[in-house]
Amino acid sequence: MGSLIRSMARRQARTSTVARPAVPWVAYAPPAAVEVVDTPPAIKPDKGLLGGSCNRTACQAPGATWVHADSGAHYCRSCALEINRWARRDHGTLLCSPIKPVEPRHCDDYIDDPAQPECLRRFLAYNRLPAAAKYPTDNESYNARMEEYLGCAMWRDPVPALFADHAGRRVRVVMASRFGDVGITTNLDAERGYVARVAVDDLSNFSATPA
Repeated sequence: MGSLIRSMARRQARTSTVARPAVPWVAYAPPAAVEVVDTPPAIKPDKGLLGGSCNRTACQAPGATWVHADSGAHYCRSCALEINRWARRDHGTLLCSPIKPVEPRHCDDYIDDPAQPECLRRFLAYNRLPAAAKYPTDNESYNARMEEYLGCAMWRDPVPALFADHAGRRVRVVMASRFGDVGITTNLDAERGYVARVAVDDLSNFSATPA
């Protein structure tokens, strides 16, 4: 037992005399002071516009559909409600209110509008007729009774065609709906069968021929 203790002591002594590698000395320098620059956010071009970015500079979120009663600028819903909260507290009133989206004109509104192209007015006038008024017969007595029943004249002219531009492409209008929109197709030879339904406001450059 004594020899074991002496052996362990000698081993510990040898270990303690082994030179350890020197640790290089590194000078410590405190971090340099960082200058914080308060850069204002970039102003978006649609800031404060209806449907654009919120008028609050720190926000500028999209979808500004609330209008300020005094400035006329538009805010997002969150900022508008915050403005109203302070306005109610300080003045007992609300300053911001939501704007209802403007509905597109119904296609029937174009029929009697003299400012609209004649080809558009004729196409809509025909397509918005009751089906029975689109197909007069050879029996004028029957036609007269049908006109009296329908409250409108039978269509005796050739069926009108209508072409227009939509999203940079020439399209043919093949339908006018009671809901106010029209049906279009890129197949300029088609007389029926639309591939999309759009508002008349979304069309331009109307004509009775494809060109």
